[in-house]
Amino acid sequence: MKAIKKNRFYISILFLLACLYFVAGPGPSGWLHAAEKSNPGDTVIAQAGNWKLTYDDIKRIVSYYPKSQQEELLRNPRNVITLVRRLVQAKVLSDKAYSEGFNNRPDIKEQLELFTRDKLASAYVREKVLKGIKVTDQDLRLYYRSHKDKYRLPPMVKVRHILIRLPKNAKAVEVKQARKRIKDILTQLKKGEKFDVLAGMYSEDPGSREKGGELGWLPRNALDPSFAKAAFSAKIGKIVGPVRSAFGLHILEVEARRPAKQLPFDKVKEQVKADLLKELRTAKVRNFINDQMTSEKARINKEELIKLLMK
Repeated sequence: MKAIKKNRFYISILFLLACLYFVAGPGPSGWLHAAEKSNPGDTVIAQAGNWKLTYDDIKRIVSYYPKSQQEELLRNPRNVITLVRRLVQAKVLSDKAYSEGFNNRPDIKEQLELFTRDKLASAYVREKVLKGIKVTDQDLRLYYRSHKDKYRLPPMVKVRHILIRLPKNAKAVEVKQARKRIKDILTQLKKGEKFDVLAGMYSEDPGSREKGGELGWLPRNALDPSFAKAAFSAKIGKIVGPVRSAFGLHILEVEARRPAKQLPFDKVKEQVKADLLKELRTAKVRNFINDQMTSEKARINKEELIKLLMK
C-alpha cells in the first residue's frame, strides 16, 4: 500500500514539474551543494502528516531537470524554496483528490496516461537515441568553415538621435508642427548648443533621452530602414535631419562605424560546438522518429482532420 501511495505521489509531482517555470534571481550559485556539507541527506525539509520530504529527495527531484534548468534553479535558495512549496502543495492536494476518487475519473486517467507516455518518450530519446553523440575538434572546424556567416559580426553604427514622435498616418498639420520643432532644434545645434543637452530637453525617445540621445552600437537590421539608410551613409560627426521613420522625425549624429568582422574560431568554439550538436541531435531524433513511425505503419490523416476542424 505504501508503494502505491508513493507511486501516486510521484505521478502527481512529475505532472506538476512539467508545468513549473522558474525565475532565477541574483545570488550565489552552488549553494545547494554547499548546504550538503553541513546537512545530512536525510534531513527533513518539509512534511505533511506522516509524509516527509528530505534534502536528498529535493536533490534527486532537481536532478530530473536539464542541466541548464538545474543551474537556473540553484542560483538562488528562493527558487528551491518555491519548488519545495509546490511539491508540498501537490502532495496535500493530490491526497485530497485521491480521497475523493478523482484518480478514477476517465478524463483524469487519460491525462495521466498521456503525460506518462510523453515523459517515457522524452526519456527514451534522451537516454537511448541521443546518447553517445560526440564531435571532434576537426568536426567543429569544418562546421565553422561551412557556416562562417553565422559567426560574423555585421556592420555596426554608433549613433545618437533626437526624436520628435509622429504617427504614420499623421495629418499634414501635425507633420508641419513636427518639422518646425525639428527646424528649431537644428538651428540651436548650428549655434553650437550641445547635442546631448538638446536631446535631454526635446527628444521624445525615453530610452535614449536621459543618455543624451545615445543609442550605442547597432546593426542595420535593428534600425528602421529610413533611419538605417541615413545612419550608414552620413559622414561621421555630421548632424543629419530631419529623417522620417515609422516613429517620427529624427535628428541624428553618427559617432562611429565599424565594418563587418569575422569572429575567429577560437573565440566562438563553444558556440560552434553547441550549434553543431544541436543540428546532429535534431537530425538523429528526426530520423529515429521517422523510422519508428514507418516501422509501426503510423499515419496521420491530416486531410480529414482539417475537414472536421473547418466545419
